Amino acid sequence: ASSAIVKSSNITVRLARSNDVASIRNINLRTLPENYTKDFYDNQLFQYPKLSLVAESSPDEDGRSMVVGYVLGQTKGLQPTWAGGSRGPFAAKEGHITSLAVAPEYRRQGIAMRLIAALHERLEGEHGSRDCSLHVRRSNASAVRLYRDVFGYGVASVERGYYTAGGGGGGARRGARAGAAGERGRRRGECVRACCAR
Repeated sequence: ASSAIVKSSNITVRLARSNDVASIRNINLRTLPENYTKDFYDNQLFQYPKLSLVAESSPDEDGRSMVVGYVLGQTKGLQPTWAGGSRGPFAAKEGHITSLAVAPEYRRQGIAMRLIAALHERLEGEHGSRDCSLHVRRSNASAVRLYRDVFGYGVASVERGYYTAGGGGGGARRGARAGAAGERGRRRGECVRACCAR
């Protein structure tokens, strides 16, 4: 059985495997200032195997394909429902995007969008989670636009000093608890925590 989740003519989004860790780590080191150890990735694949996805190129003339992007997700504990719901006092776990990156030479092809969409589908299908959060550098304008304009994330909070390498950031949320962006998120060195709900 194929592990492909989303497939197009030249890119397949599939579940990550342990032998993808070196490629995932390489993309992370090449593209993001926040880097992780091999143990971090091994633990991610062990704890959240169905929320660890890669984008893989089509095989070349020698039959070799390569990982060109990834998204790593996780879930957080049961969330209280404030509006009252059919699930009782607690809703499904909230999803969280831990890390997302696409190799520079494969950017502007919609790969990040496909990875996020596939992760959202898995969060809802596997965990019943329609809410998702992430942290993003305020200075990463293209990522902020992607999360806000394509996926409906809103600013949930602004966190000073979240990123140690400068640039600031915050959390974005997609969902019922998404808030509106405020001027406070424009300060240098802050992180935006963003969230959304579908």
